[in-house]
Amino acid sequence: MNADTFHTLVAIETSSDRCEELAGFIGLLRLQVYTECADIGWVLALAVGQRHRRKGIGTALLNSAESYFRRHGIEQMHLHSAKDNLAAHLFYQANGFSDVALRFQKRIGASS
Repeated sequence: MNADTFHTLVAIETSSDRCEELAGFIGLLRLQVYTECADIGWVLALAVGQRHRRKGIGTALLNSAESYFRRHGIEQMHLHSAKDNLAAHLFYQANGFSDVALRFQKRIGASS
């Protein structure tokens, strides 16, 4: 995997006094998986600052990510969301995502 498979998009808001502030970001990954014949797009992280929420920034970042992936010939976007983050689940569903998998984790520690 090389650096050109990772991409970060940012949202900047400019205040009335012309100060710029990072409002949010989305981290993206293009990757090949065993179960698909083509690359998939993976949303690694999506964050919008508390003061910038409910302004459409998260949706704009997702839409920009979708456009980015399409430009690279990718037809599927995937992401993980914490099991108990119901607000995020509703947000993703409102943006066209569906619940398709269950993820498991096991902590194994570092080798000695």
